[in-house]
Amino acid sequence: MNSCRRAIRYFHRDWKLIAALIVCIGISYVLGLIKPWSIGMFLDLVAAPSPRAPTDTMHRLFLAYLPASPGGKIFGLAFFGLAVAIVEHGTWFLGRVMLNKRIRYNGLARVRLTLYHKFQHLALDYHRTRPQGDTIYRLSTDTQGFFNILDTLIGAAVSCITLLITTTVMLLISVRLTCLALAVVPPLVVANIFFARAINRRALIAKQADSDFTTTVQQSMGAIGVIQLFCRHAADYIRFKSAVERSNDRNWRLNWFDESLYPLAAQMIFAGGAMLIFGVGGMLAYHDQIVVHDASGVTFGSLIVFLGYVPQLNEPLGRITGFRAAIQTNLAAAERVFVILDTPVSVTDHAQASSLPLRSRTLTLEDVCFAYPTGTAVAPRVLSNIDATIAPGQFVAFVGASGAGKTTLFSLLPRFYDPTSGAIRLDEHDVRHITLADLRRHIAMVQQDCPLFPGTIGENIAFARPDATRLEIIAAATAAGAHRFIAHMEKGYDTPVAENASNLSGGQRQRLALARALLANAPILLLDEPTSAQDPNHAAAILETIKALKGSRTILLVTHDLGLAEQADLLFVMQQGRIAESGTPAELLATPGLYHTLRNAASPATLQIAS
Repeated sequence: MNSCRRAIRYFHRDWKLIAALIVCIGISYVLGLIKPWSIGMFLDLVAAPSPRAPTDTMHRLFLAYLPASPGGKIFGLAFFGLAVAIVEHGTWFLGRVMLNKRIRYNGLARVRLTLYHKFQHLALDYHRTRPQGDTIYRLSTDTQGFFNILDTLIGAAVSCITLLITTTVMLLISVRLTCLALAVVPPLVVANIFFARAINRRALIAKQADSDFTTTVQQSMGAIGVIQLFCRHAADYIRFKSAVERSNDRNWRLNWFDESLYPLAAQMIFAGGAMLIFGVGGMLAYHDQIVVHDASGVTFGSLIVFLGYVPQLNEPLGRITGFRAAIQTNLAAAERVFVILDTPVSVTDHAQASSLPLRSRTLTLEDVCFAYPTGTAVAPRVLSNIDATIAPGQFVAFVGASGAGKTTLFSLLPRFYDPTSGAIRLDEHDVRHITLADLRRHIAMVQQDCPLFPGTIGENIAFARPDATRLEIIAAATAAGAHRFIAHMEKGYDTPVAENASNLSGGQRQRLALARALLANAPILLLDEPTSAQDPNHAAAILETIKALKGSRTILLVTHDLGLAEQADLLFVMQQGRIAESGTPAELLATPGLYHTLRNAASPATLQIAS
């Protein structure tokens, strides 16, 4: 039940709405209790051999304010029944449609915001090992289980009260019939225990199958161009069909128990109880009214009233005894959300993290080692014993074969990951003891994939500095070599960026990412293959930008373009996760070694920019 308590905490702010909802439900229910009496008295007035005197409290209460004539009583009861029905349905509409929906959407928004906030702060080691479709499913579908838990709890609580009231009223009519009506409780409890376990187990399996289906859709739509290019429609369709069939099969198994077998078992139990009451009650009414003419016994009208209460007794009985089974699917959804909320954040502010004013600083790597988290005791190292000191305003380049660890090293600097051992420092400050916000204000990064966001080109450039002026945005775009192509667009900087930036070329996206990084005004600039998607002219323009920044910003470059790398003040040559060589370009070219070998083996494509 801990999950239930956690789930309903998201609705504490709505306690007034919840109280109003319960009041509306209560009014609707009380009116529902009154309605059968008007029908029973109507039947006694019309079908009884002789008019019955108002001897009991309910008859006196109803008939005292009606005309004395039989016709007046009949029409009065008819209009009374209509009024009760109108008010009953009105309060039901107010409670279930208006208040219920508002509570639902308030809580849903809170749960989704809390979960999204957690996703934002989970480190890259989480996001890169989990499918995006699973994240989308938990945010869109699993979060809806929270209100359903509250709704089930409210229903069970109200049912306890209504069960007590209904049972009391039914006891006033007939003790014997009420005991018969309650005989359905033991078989309902047994059915609930049996089905609850099966439903919970199948609900978790069905949720995972639906999550996998969402992941399949997301992955296929993200790669639709590749699928079309290589004519893999049939294979992708088979993969999608398999995900659909798994989802349908798991949900069918769940619904077979949750929405078919369990309701069928409950209805069969209720039907058996109703038939028992109908048979025994009919015999009692026949005996009291036809055989012995006992005016104080069970009348046909009171039997109709009692039978009218049986469904109102069965409903709360079903909710209470079926509570455990009814809540299982929603508990499974909530528990999937709590799994994420309870996931520890691997990269976070140290308990005694300090702020760090923004200015140029010496970047030092001290015996840095790193292995990607795998969940196992032993993981292969990606970086080993990295030592480097980079002075403020220095331009350094990291080169080496693919897989040497260059990009991984860059991901440690803004603390996307933390080193397995060793330390990274800004001046004398270990970056793990600096607040993440201050650390990342010191660093701007241009990544290889250059992600852009919904919005305009101007908004994307200003992503790191939303308060930047249009002149500052244009200046950053000009420095990155992007202003010319932006100016030729019909809407210029107000041009919308399409889904996945499909209306921009790879080179254009790269230049926009560079402009975004330049506008951030961070003292340290990380450039991961900034010219990989550029033609020689644009690559040369980016080089000019880098040269103009030398001395004012610390620039770290990862590149396979050795011509660009040789413009750096200092080169680090990486091999198998280690720094194999370091020095100025002239020193490395003059000394036989790994860089000398790479330079001699380089093709013209890797020497785009001449020294």
